[in-house]
Amino acid sequence: MNRLKKKKLKFLEKKILIGIYLSISVFLLIFKRPNTSQIENRNLEKFPDKPNIKSFLSGKFFRDLSIWFSDTVPFRDDILTISYKMRDLNGIETKIDMRKLELNENFNEEMIATISTASPSSMFLQLNKASLSNANIEDTKKQTEVLDNKNFSMEKGVIVFGDGDNTRAVDVFQGFRNGDEFYSYTLNLYKEKFPKLNIYSMIVPNSVAYYCPDELKKYSANQKKFIDNLNSLFVNVVKIPVYETLLEHMDEDIYLRTDHHWSPLGAYYAAKEFAKIAKVDFRDITTYDPFEINKFYGSYYRLTGIERLKNVYEKFIYYTPRNIIYKTEQFKYVVDEKGNPIAKTELKQTDFFQQYTGGTPRAYQVYMGGDNNTTHVKTEGINSGRNLLILKDSFGNPVPSYLFFSFDNIYVVDYRYFLDDLETFINSSRITDILFINNVQSAMRDKASKNYRKFIGINE
Repeated sequence: MNRLKKKKLKFLEKKILIGIYLSISVFLLIFKRPNTSQIENRNLEKFPDKPNIKSFLSGKFFRDLSIWFSDTVPFRDDILTISYKMRDLNGIETKIDMRKLELNENFNEEMIATISTASPSSMFLQLNKASLSNANIEDTKKQTEVLDNKNFSMEKGVIVFGDGDNTRAVDVFQGFRNGDEFYSYTLNLYKEKFPKLNIYSMIVPNSVAYYCPDELKKYSANQKKFIDNLNSLFVNVVKIPVYETLLEHMDEDIYLRTDHHWSPLGAYYAAKEFAKIAKVDFRDITTYDPFEINKFYGSYYRLTGIERLKNVYEKFIYYTPRNIIYKTEQFKYVVDEKGNPIAKTELKQTDFFQQYTGGTPRAYQVYMGGDNNTTHVKTEGINSGRNLLILKDSFGNPVPSYLFFSFDNIYVVDYRYFLDDLETFINSSRITDILFINNVQSAMRDKASKNYRKFIGINE
């Protein structure tokens, strides 16, 4: 009898499994596959080109087909949203903890050593525990009352304040000083390896440095001190004083309110400062054509899920140069499931400025179509005798658009997407100037620095 029951159960299990497999197959084959991901803010992989004998025999076509198949799962964004919510339910809520996080004073060398290799989320958790170890419950209640009464909220390291069209979100700056040595060491290596080239560093502050309400400033560390300390460690690397430049224009829209990036206008002022220091020609913004994308909603809602940001929109205004002839070409990187580059497409001519309509979170990708490519801009009639290589994170994307009048050639490489030998690339492209553009968080952590070192064959 027991054997008969076991056989029936096994048969039932097989039927259930077959039913699940068939359901999944129908799901994947019938429903429409997406072309873009709003959650991840990127274009998804395209169906591979028609196979030829070479791609068929080498297996390239089937690899590309597999990547396309896994990258374009129907209802991808809905599935990711559910996944993120489930992950949050299984995690530790940091809303109240963040309200007790006083980063300017309350961390020591032992904490820094523990946290230096941690992920961003675990960094916050460890700092929260340290901050709360001596916390008073009444103090926590008082902080909560201040936040609620002042219409402030803080979740997942993001501060939100203001109402309606004036709502703004800013990142808390962690402030531990583990990154300055990594970053300065890396840029100094570049200067040693390429002593004849001009090496520049542009460290972009996060918006909290300028727009944090006075009542909440104690929750975010001092970015200027961090940047000044880092700059003091450079040897023959030219510093671009972006912090001070942006401070002069903080009454203008130099940062996006719903997105973690600076605005195209903020990038313009930084590019202008760089051109002055690099001693190259530069055109005033009045010689550019402004284009407006309405109802832009940035990355903060996607990254945090804070409901208060759900229906907050702003204008995204970018600028294209007039009276110049230039050609843009690039190759894009194919990435694996972890986002690491594994292959690249052939070099193709494209548009530097991509077109996006209103009501999209992807407006920042107007520049070069995003991060996962290497881009080359060839200008005509400039004859500066200088070629610029920009090594950057996503904050660097708008900057080259203001330098078309400054250099004969501009090459743009993101630290997350590059597979070639950079020294060979620099020599073959006859680079004269290298500009590092990274936001303060990238400079603070060692991920970008490690990749920059790998680009020149230093794996340490």
